[in-house]
Amino acid sequence: MTGPRVAIVAVSHSAELAAGVAELAAQMAPDVTIIGVGGSDGGLGTSFEAITDALQDADSAAGIVVLYDLGSARLTSESVIEFLDPQLAERIRIVDAPLVEGAIAAAVEAQGGAARAAVRAAARSAAGAWPAAAGTAGSGTTGPAGAEEAWDHYRHDGATSVSWVMTEAPRGQVFSNVLATLLAPHPDIARKRVALVYRPYDTAAAVRVVEADRRDATFAASGRRVGRARDLISVEAANRSAEEEAVGAGVVRFAMFVTATVTDDQDLALAASVVDSLGTSARIRLRRAVGAQAATFAASLPLGLVTSAHLRVPQAMREAM
Repeated sequence: MTGPRVAIVAVSHSAELAAGVAELAAQMAPDVTIIGVGGSDGGLGTSFEAITDALQDADSAAGIVVLYDLGSARLTSESVIEFLDPQLAERIRIVDAPLVEGAIAAAVEAQGGAARAAVRAAARSAAGAWPAAAGTAGSGTTGPAGAEEAWDHYRHDGATSVSWVMTEAPRGQVFSNVLATLLAPHPDIARKRVALVYRPYDTAAAVRVVEADRRDATFAASGRRVGRARDLISVEAANRSAEEEAVGAGVVRFAMFVTATVTDDQDLALAASVVDSLGTSARIRLRRAVGAQAATFAASLPLGLVTSAHLRVPQAMREAM
């Protein structure tokens, strides 16, 4: 990792405690900027000016994560951020986590080159809030211990998630890296899960599908006075699929679920905007799973769920889906 790393600032009422936290965390992350700031006028307290200097000294393109010991230290830090240059302020995030354990966990994550949201999540994990919140395997569980579903998001333990379903796959010629940006970590999303689910067609159904696709593509191309490049590529792809099926290749139907998780509700709108943008760059059309956030969240978990088996619709309709 040679790029900028997330910086960490530890704010305490005690200058000695802040310096000790910074020294301890630096032992675990020698390449991370870690600054401890504490005390006021030689005694206990917090200094507006000292915190301002610390945040400016710690400025990193990858962002800054701020930890604190008591509530008044958070209030002072928030006040400082309000008076900073807007571009710097946008790169700063305060995290509610144990000061010592959180700083060490955040430092280790930052040392590995993790994004700002992941560093914040690591700090929170020091309090035991993250494993259940992330919906990942931990303490013998795979899903959240407690949850509340809303129309357009899903709150679980110490985090909030938003899920999308793919409504249109990439068109035309698709390259192997088409999903690279969607799959890669993003600094504004603590956890991002992309699940691709599929079901194979039986032999008879596969023949009908590829032939129908070929007819549709040919009809669309022939119905225009001036052919479009996209139409020609669609015809070629349909013919190629039919040829491959004829020599034994399988045909599958597939879907995609995308879930973005944040640890702070203030980041929810930004995370949703990021996923919408990533879907566009990946040449897929995503729709937020409104009214079905819990089901979509569960469908993308590594549980081996066969979603079609849970549909309450007639068998004939299931086969057509």
